[in-house]
Amino acid sequence: MNLYNRLKDHLARYAYKRGQFKGEAPADASRRKRNWSRVRAGADGAMEVVFHRTSIIKALPDGTMTLNTNQYDNSPTTREAMNEWLSHCELCIASERRGNYSNTALFDRVNKRVIAYYDGMALNYNTNERLSKPGAWKRYVADKEARAELRQAIKDSGFLDVFPLLYSETQPDARRGPMTLHDAMFQRAQVEHYAAHWAEYISSYKWQWQWDYKAQKSESVERYEDWRQCRNAMLAPMMKRLRRVVIESDV
Repeated sequence: MNLYNRLKDHLARYAYKRGQFKGEAPADASRRKRNWSRVRAGADGAMEVVFHRTSIIKALPDGTMTLNTNQYDNSPTTREAMNEWLSHCELCIASERRGNYSNTALFDRVNKRVIAYYDGMALNYNTNERLSKPGAWKRYVADKEARAELRQAIKDSGFLDVFPLLYSETQPDARRGPMTLHDAMFQRAQVEHYAAHWAEYISSYKWQWQWDYKAQKSESVERYEDWRQCRNAMLAPMMKRLRRVVIESDV
């Protein structure tokens, strides 16, 4: 039974007889109170799966199926509502990481392929053949120019020059826990005016607080073997932030 006939049969068997959604059917026949996910007949002869107010799946008798999440393709509940019916076509909507960027993708178990998803895409629900234009994959790549500018700014501020000295002299501060990277620290490492704060930043990376169960107290231990490892650990998240999105066609 193809998707269109399956939806049509579901509507005929489980349609509401009264109430706000009379003439429509709950997507889950065993949980009729969950009326936010429903099956209904469209005005153009199509069978539709509706999630809240959005027609997320539209199936036509000629085999055409159109998908639409209304820009909620990352929503777990929207994906669950779609996959409940896409599974009958051996399809599944889920995440696909490309270059550390989480894309929404359509997994085709019949043809063993992964398709970049976008709202409005059309497929043949009998063969899973894509009927609309290809989608696009997004991935992160390093912004080399921005990273080069950051390295130069940190170098010009003198932060790298005094780093070995500050690392050797800094002592643990029991009043402070580990410091996470934030925008203020990201900016101040590039400006000599904030040099008074540099030792504090380095200390938060150099020292790690651990609990000594025998002595029943916390003690500080050095997290890195030398100042170079500590410096690289501090700069790595700064550099990682400087990236851009590249769009590639799914052909």
